[in-house]
Amino acid sequence: MTIEERIAYLETMDKVRDRKIKEIQVAVEELSGCVNGGINHESNDSNE
Repeated sequence: MTIEERIAYLETMDKVRDRKIKEIQVAVEELSGCVNGGINHESNDSNE
């Protein structure tokens, strides 16, 4: 692999990594919305 090929490969891997990071960030935001919006934080333990 020549220097130029190596540089092109690394640049491609950087783009792939950045895209994966963006996908993970979106997934985390969606999960946060589900967790925050889908769970009732009030306790209903009335065993008194």
